Amino acid sequence: VALAFTPWIGTSRRASRSQLSMVLEKPKTKKLAKIEVLKVDSDHLIHPLQEQLQTEEISISKDAYQILKYHGSYMQSNREIRGNDY
Repeated sequence: VALAFTPWIGTSRRASRSQLSMVLEKPKTKKLAKIEVLKVDSDHLIHPLQEQLQTEEISISKDAYQILKYHGSYMQSNREIRGNDY
């Protein structure tokens, strides 16, 4: 059985170790998008939507609206009250 990668053929052990250390460097961390941070902080896409839907308020916060959209729901205005101007 032939190996596909043999690091010590034609090189010294010292050279292969320095190449290996470059491979094992810690990857750069990416900054998460705001919506991704919201998803992580929302406790399985529950908060703050759950608390805001239990109140008598008509509107919800931008964060709760983003979670609502993620679940596939959108807020709409009442078309009968609004009229056909839109």
